[in-house]
Amino acid sequence: MTERSAVSERYGGRAPGYQGTKLNKRPLLIVAGIVTVLIAIGAAFFAFRPAGAPTTASNVSFEALDSNRAVVTFNIRPDRERDSVCSVVAKNDFEAVVGYREVTIPASPDTASSDLFHQEVEVNTTQRAVQGHLESCWFVS
Repeated sequence: MTERSAVSERYGGRAPGYQGTKLNKRPLLIVAGIVTVLIAIGAAFFAFRPAGAPTTASNVSFEALDSNRAVVTFNIRPDRERDSVCSVVAKNDFEAVVGYREVTIPASPDTASSDLFHQEVEVNTTQRAVQGHLESCWFVS
């Protein structure tokens, strides 16, 4: 007596015509389709939402005029609808901030996507600055 026949004798066999449980794939396909559509909508939202901050600002140059003044030059692509504010920082030999200034860049509706706004900013300092740079920019609400 084999193990299979012993089990069949003890618990009984399968009914004639039994082919096992069949999984209905239609609900799985519907759920997979809904999940795919939701992921696509989420990706489109993150791809096409308005930027939270200007991303095209870049440093151009720095010049220390004397121990009380420095000039920082930078480029930024202005937004068509919102004003931007950029912070400019001057630092000494020890990386300590010795000058700070915020500059407002007005919105420019007729700006092309390749136009850059060239801004030269004079920053008052408490000591002689050895470096200056554009720290960050953000949109004014």
